[in-house]
Amino acid sequence: LVRGTFWTVLPKSVTIPQNFDKKSQKTINKLNKKSGIEFEKAYIEFVITDHEAFLNQLSDTNINVSDNDLRDWINNTEILLQNHIEKAKQIKNILEGDN
Repeated sequence: LVRGTFWTVLPKSVTIPQNFDKKSQKTINKLNKKSGIEFEKAYIEFVITDHEAFLNQLSDTNINVSDNDLRDWINNTEILLQNHIEKAKQIKNILEGDN
């Protein structure tokens, strides 16, 4: 589900799906039913889980990548995801009152 401006710097050899997969759509539907603090808690948990899964996929992929542009993009994206995960965990702690 990770989407944003960083996709625009993908190496030209890579394409991304234009639609969400079934699992992601199911998560979006669940989130749409929540509001207020319950939405915020569910959303931040989703962000952490989703980013960690994507980070693991990138790490696994990076081992076999020979294209330098793609390898650079993966390395930069891994750093970005690690930063997002850390910030999301800080927000989760605040939402849970563990600041």
